[in-house]
Amino acid sequence: MTDSGSFAEFIGFIVGAIVSVAVQVLITWALRVWGRSVAERQGGSWWRRAAWMPVLSLGAGLLGMACTALSLVWAFQTVSADPAEKAALLAQSITRAMLVTAVFALVSGLLFVASIVVFTVGTLKQPRA
Repeated sequence: MTDSGSFAEFIGFIVGAIVSVAVQVLITWALRVWGRSVAERQGGSWWRRAAWMPVLSLGAGLLGMACTALSLVWAFQTVSADPAEKAALLAQSITRAMLVTAVFALVSGLLFVASIVVFTVGTLKQPRA
């Protein structure tokens, strides 16, 4: 019973991760389409570059998740160290992994917000004649 329960939890975790990445990709795609629309309307290389901000944000988020996963793998590999140092090493490694998560989440979130603000301004601004 316990094995099937943990397998169901594992499948639930995997499905949740896939759904969350899919939602993030859909939001990124929608923002990218909006950004391209604004870039075509406004013209200019700055607007074309700004249209890539959501993609950079998604990339930062995915890179952050990968770095966090690698940091956690490294953290739990240190558990094989001296028993007296296990707790300290594990706590320090998990702290480092969560710091990586926080930095990349902040960058990703700020890029998403910046793209929404820029695209809103571009939508409301009169195009150059």
